[in-house]
Amino acid sequence: MIKKVSLLLLSIISLLLVFDNQQIKAETENIYSQDFVNIEEVKKDFGAYYLYTMGGQAEESEIGVGKTSSNRWYLDNGTVNRQAVDDDIRSNLDTNSIGILTLEKQKYLNFELTVDYKKGSTTDYWPVIAVRQSEVGKYYLEDGMGIFLQKEGFVTIWGTDGVDGPYQSDSIPGYTATANDWHTLKIVLEGLDLKIYVDDLNTVAYQRMLPNTIFKTGYISLVSVNNDSSFRNLKIKELPVEAIDNNDKQEPIEEANSDDALSAIATSVDKIDELKDLHQGNDKTSTVDVNKIIVGITGTLSIMGIILILIILINRKFKERKINIDK
Repeated sequence: MIKKVSLLLLSIISLLLVFDNQQIKAETENIYSQDFVNIEEVKKDFGAYYLYTMGGQAEESEIGVGKTSSNRWYLDNGTVNRQAVDDDIRSNLDTNSIGILTLEKQKYLNFELTVDYKKGSTTDYWPVIAVRQSEVGKYYLEDGMGIFLQKEGFVTIWGTDGVDGPYQSDSIPGYTATANDWHTLKIVLEGLDLKIYVDDLNTVAYQRMLPNTIFKTGYISLVSVNNDSSFRNLKIKELPVEAIDNNDKQEPIEEANSDDALSAIATSVDKIDELKDLHQGNDKTSTVDVNKIIVGITGTLSIMGIILILIILINRKFKERKINIDK
């Protein structure tokens, strides 16, 4: 009798543990994809914003359909595109006039992102992917950080929250700087380890360790800095979250490429705050919630404890009954 009860209880424990593991695995394999075809889905997932200059107040924008749309952002044949409104894309605006599409559906900490992007021909400025942003509709030099390619093929990282910069890679061999050429960007961000791939998605084009201060959940935005940029085929895979260790600060490049006007607003690296053992878990919108996982494990352990107590009580009762029978 005792053996049968014990086997049954052990089976229940095994099923509970398997169920917990499946839940955690499902959360960490969340994948978002957007083909920019259905305008209602895009409007539901994204917020559109326009910012004239850094430090200003972003205004909400609309997303239209077709090249004849009067909106700054419009969908056309599986792409989302920015166009000039009231002549707000021109070279003498430098790095002002910023269009922002923030994915408001969820925040991300660790992720793998791929997207196709195209720089327009009106100016030499950039399409940008902004990550780990605390607020929607923010410029990446005020919140989070931005990742983009300069026209000569330099992978560039620039931001706030201790990231500073700009930092840039060597020029990517074979990168075509011609306007209206499509390229594919892949970003893999795990903790503080940032890897960037361009076109060749099996070869890292640039890798950098980030400061602890950027270890936070945040929004992802598609950004057009004074350029008629386009994006398509966005895919984001959420990756598991682990604790991080401290890292040493890295100096930025002395001056970025002047043709792209990066040096006009370059900033020096500030002292990085050394924070220890940071975890994700204070963000209510995050898919991978560490607190939920801890609660789940605690609950499982509590159930196991109750089951063990039941086994002991049943065993004791069985012994008492045996003694009574022997008497």
